[in-house]
Amino acid sequence: PAQFKITTKDRNGSDIKVGGVTFDIDLNGPSSLNNLPTKDNGDGTYNVEYVAKQPGDHKLSIKLNGKDIKES
Repeated sequence: PAQFKITTKDRNGSDIKVGGVTFDIDLNGPSSLNNLPTKDNGDGTYNVEYVAKQPGDHKLSIKLNGKDIKES
């Protein structure tokens, strides 16, 4: 499995210390997976884990409120 963590920040770049955000995360490439599940850790971080079913180059799309997340 591939794993990564999202750390939320406010407009000033400071860490957000509470959970409750919903992300739209899709994997595109040889393996396409939509709406990857996220685990809300309740502290402003979110764990994501997925398994690509095909080898090759993939791209993750991470959005919040329908907009791409800066530097994701």
